[in-house]
Amino acid sequence: PLPQPTPSSFPRQISKALADAGAEIILGTWVPALNIFETSMRRGKFDENRKLSDGSMLEFAKVYGLDAVYDTPEDVPEDVATNKRYAAAPNFTVSEVAEQVKEDFGSI
Repeated sequence: PLPQPTPSSFPRQISKALADAGAEIILGTWVPALNIFETSMRRGKFDENRKLSDGSMLEFAKVYGLDAVYDTPEDVPEDVATNKRYAAAPNFTVSEVAEQVKEDFGSI
């Protein structure tokens, strides 16, 4: 059984339950936090929280930079589009990430 979720742990618990069941996990994270997330993953800062029931680690098939505020590139204001915090993931709108997921994994 899963522990009672908190708002910050709920997505992690869902991901772990799906991974325990054999699902491949892909993740979208807010673009300005993407570098911090990837660095923290590499440094093992999430390792304790990534442990699955069999002792293996939750792995992500791919991590996408995503800003769900913007549906299409046309919705992105110029100050956001040119913001250095968004440079790591130039195709971050919902439609662009959906297209990239389709290219990477097929229809899901």
